[in-house]
Amino acid sequence: MNLHHLGFVVPDLDAAVRFYAAVLDCEVVFAGAWPSGTALMDGLLNLDGSSARTTLLTGPCGYLELFEFSAPDAPAAAPVPPHHPGLRHVGIECADPAAMAARVEAAGGIQLGEQIAIPGGAPAVVYCRDPFGNILEFLCPGGRMPHAR
Repeated sequence: MNLHHLGFVVPDLDAAVRFYAAVLDCEVVFAGAWPSGTALMDGLLNLDGSSARTTLLTGPCGYLELFEFSAPDAPAAAPVPPHHPGLRHVGIECADPAAMAARVEAAGGIQLGEQIAIPGGAPAVVYCRDPFGNILEFLCPGGRMPHAR
């Protein structure tokens, strides 16, 4: 079994594609959409009357699927703090976390805190947030933190 992709729902698909192309060197694999009333997608998502545009990206970290829903309406949500339950961040192995944080900021995201070294673990780690509220962790593996497979 292998992890195939991550999926993010974003308020602006075009902006998200540009952000992930700039930060993670992603490229579009395919783009598509479905209109409201598509029974197949409503059945998969357990929604009524859903409609969305979607893009699958590929890059050095694998696949990233992005969705921009136009229906049903969803309330705008404040970014979730790093300590709340649920999927909270995506960890990305890299050679220079500080350089990746700079790329995030140049593309419209933010660095959340300071870059740190974890004793006995990763020698360099930094958390960032994309413009859509998702937390990206950039790290150099080391100690008990193994390299990605």
